[in-house]
Amino acid sequence: MPSYQKLFLPLLSTLLCVNSVYASDSQETDSAKSYSPSANEDYPINVYWGDTHLHTNLSVDANGVGNKSLTPDDAYRFAKGETVRAHNGKDVSLSRPLDFLVIADHAVNIGVMPRLASGDSLLLKTELGKRWYEKMQQYPLNTGEVLNYSDRKPYQKMLAAIVNPEEQGFFWNSWFEDDVIRDAGFRRSVWESVTASADRHNQAGSFTAFIGYEWTPTPAVHRVVIFKDAADKVNRVLPFSKDDSKDPERLWDYLSD
Repeated sequence: MPSYQKLFLPLLSTLLCVNSVYASDSQETDSAKSYSPSANEDYPINVYWGDTHLHTNLSVDANGVGNKSLTPDDAYRFAKGETVRAHNGKDVSLSRPLDFLVIADHAVNIGVMPRLASGDSLLLKTELGKRWYEKMQQYPLNTGEVLNYSDRKPYQKMLAAIVNPEEQGFFWNSWFEDDVIRDAGFRRSVWESVTASADRHNQAGSFTAFIGYEWTPTPAVHRVVIFKDAADKVNRVLPFSKDDSKDPERLWDYLSD
């Protein structure tokens, strides 16, 4: 036998054995579980796209700096791919609708700004509501209009006004001086409108409207609270805000209750 045959016969024999074992294993795995444990796990693998931190005109800050008109209903419609009229008067829509949305308006003074603009009777019965209403009459927050000016001077003037507590800057007191509407009747009326809007726009199997809000103990700390249930359960509570506590552990207690 030539020397090269002596060299390659053992290797050929080994390869045949390996191939035989591999073929045998392949036949087994066809009917049995895969060698990869993850391949047999039963868990969701779909990817969904959405937003978990969106403010509307119900938030004091968003409203104060320009969003006077775009409501939670507008936000849900936009997220679902419908056309919405933007602040600049142009119609806008998403090229691809979202799968879910969490409208997370600030819990502190949620809904106060648009209700002040409409002269809400519940709000005007409170001391803070009356004070802010008078301020708004004296110094109208026309920030939405100013944002669309082509001239920079009105914009700069607006910026100066909304940081001046003697003029339009009163609404920042929600964070810095704890000016908070505590009337439970008013708060509940706003919260129930928030949860009802989410329920209206939730479409099982095609679009999920999560009920949520933002707990903001300081301007630098933001935590979004998302509920898994619909309005019938969520309405049993009111949003836990920094007025309840600025301690995150108290927020955890609220969530676990």
